[in-house]
Amino acid sequence: MLYNTPEILETEPTATADLWSDVAALKAQGLVSHPRSPSYEPIKRESPEPSKFSLVEDDSGTESSPETTYVTSSCQELVGLDADSLIPSSAQIDRVFAQGRETWAHLIGNAQSTSGALLPPATVDPSIMLKNVPALPPSLPRAEFIKGHCEWLVSSEEDESGLESRSGPMKHFTVSYEDSIRCRFLARTLASSDKPLMKSSEWHPIITLCWSYILSTQLLELQSRRLWYSTRYLEPQAMSTGPGSAVLYLEAATSPRLVRWLCALLAPEPGFELNDKGGFPPWMAFCTGDTQFVIRTESSFSFEPNEDPPSSSEATELLVELCHLFGTPPTDEVLLPCVAGFLAALALPFYRMEELEPHFYISSLHSQYSRESGEVQAEKINSIVADIRYYMTISMHPTSVASTIWSIFWQPEIECNVVSPWLASILYVLKPLLEAKNMDIVGRAFMLRRPRVALWWLGIFLLGSTSIIDQIARYLATLEEQYGFGTLATPDTTAAAWTGSAQSFLDQETVYITNNENIPTATVLHLRHSFRLQCCAGPLLSWRPFGDIPRHNIEPDLMPWLVSMHVRKYRHWVWVESGHGGDSTGNFIQRGFWKDTGRFIEKVNENAGLLIGHDGPRGRISLAPSKRATLRMLNYSMMEISGDRHRDNAGIHGLDNHPWLKGWRG
Repeated sequence: MLYNTPEILETEPTATADLWSDVAALKAQGLVSHPRSPSYEPIKRESPEPSKFSLVEDDSGTESSPETTYVTSSCQELVGLDADSLIPSSAQIDRVFAQGRETWAHLIGNAQSTSGALLPPATVDPSIMLKNVPALPPSLPRAEFIKGHCEWLVSSEEDESGLESRSGPMKHFTVSYEDSIRCRFLARTLASSDKPLMKSSEWHPIITLCWSYILSTQLLELQSRRLWYSTRYLEPQAMSTGPGSAVLYLEAATSPRLVRWLCALLAPEPGFELNDKGGFPPWMAFCTGDTQFVIRTESSFSFEPNEDPPSSSEATELLVELCHLFGTPPTDEVLLPCVAGFLAALALPFYRMEELEPHFYISSLHSQYSRESGEVQAEKINSIVADIRYYMTISMHPTSVASTIWSIFWQPEIECNVVSPWLASILYVLKPLLEAKNMDIVGRAFMLRRPRVALWWLGIFLLGSTSIIDQIARYLATLEEQYGFGTLATPDTTAAAWTGSAQSFLDQETVYITNNENIPTATVLHLRHSFRLQCCAGPLLSWRPFGDIPRHNIEPDLMPWLVSMHVRKYRHWVWVESGHGGDSTGNFIQRGFWKDTGRFIEKVNENAGLLIGHDGPRGRISLAPSKRATLRMLNYSMMEISGDRHRDNAGIHGLDNHPWLKGWRG
């Protein structure tokens, strides 16, 4: 069975754990380079076997069904306790698990009964991810990094009805890398048990590489750089030769420019090289593996030795031509082939950061000209390319993508100390699908739940690495997607404002405050965050804090804002131009996609609510997620807006001897 873990550690928070939390937070802000950054030696993560992250061993060491246990022999169980300051009651645990099981079972049931073609058109439009995403500047330096920050409008101390501007944290974007991404090509056969994680067009690997090229050349053109054809390319043949090859049959009407481009794109080694010693764009990729394409044409071709490869606009025209060769795509596909390939290409920098290798299953392909299908996809391709600089911004900041994708499991009503039963209920429902690698149904359920987030997941699934399944299972079991490397599954206020999809209780735009002596902890932490937007001392808190804080425990600096209403709104993005010494030499303001184009789709169908649960077996639930989320809440609530820390700020009595705080350094 998959996910048969020998160990999921329930560790006490130590200095090492705190350090990793800080590192993860800095990575999320772009202040620490990720493993593949050219400025650092690669950091090799532990690469667990696919069975690393499971919840199917009980204390007797025997394998169990998901109905009986959600902890391993090495994990502590979450046991309810009435009237405790931190630990939830058994009734709370049962209620949350039942709600989660009912909510996610409903999503999966709808996903299984709904054809992908029946999803609302707005749901599968990639532009729904772009609400406030800024476009890249019209020109970029030939540098390894670019940087920028957002500006917020928050309630003013002097004028209760007025707003004042505050800057967010600086984000750094990696522009160039030392190498291209390797995409492994595998044979797609009926006899093989291996299969793509999601159904897709047989042309999907080729379309993804086309988009990879378009994104890469677009960035190079912003830097006044370019690509050349290398000496490595496929030779068009009159027939297929050699074992392990997949044949790409191109009809006579195929243009020589398209044939030449495909011969370089599908070469088993990089078919393009740079005209300088600068690094490669984040999306630059090439194919490798035991199975390779053989290109067969109806007429002979000879290539000019000094022929220029296509520019980004020329490559777009060639992709449109290629789309006319597809024929009509299957009606049960969630996405048009051109959109699926684009989403997969957008996810390449995320794969690069996570050190995952894209896997594509290929088979012989015959061109089948379809004017109708080609025109539909041509319109979609041109609309994507018109907005491509917006897509590039968020794609090339993979930690923003990470914070976005893991918010698919976040629920606004779930409080920190009941995160364990909430996540366990999701794993209860998803586990059979994860074991079967049926990400078609999982992806559709994600689309029904939160489409702005789910489109990123679809791109990740379409790149084919099964390691992402292990990450999902581990996150639902432990609240951390990676073993021994900290987590990037923490909220990012800027990314939430960009995408229009909340990741945390902190993303609420307006907070209403009562005159009671006790103020909800969530309200106080929201206010503090508004005045510490530049702080990146630790990860932000996503799950809703529980309890209240007495007014007399709240720092005086915050008192002027404890009025009837507090507002924090995203204003715009500022690209910061840097000189050779790293000092700022100028700013370039970007208002964001919605304000620039007026084309953002504000309302899409979502199913992000909670359903009423029913009694049923739940088994034993791991303590880890609830404890980790609660300790993060305490750590976060102890810090005042000045940066000073004190336990009284948390507003919870009797913490000194609480069992959850044993060995905690907060």
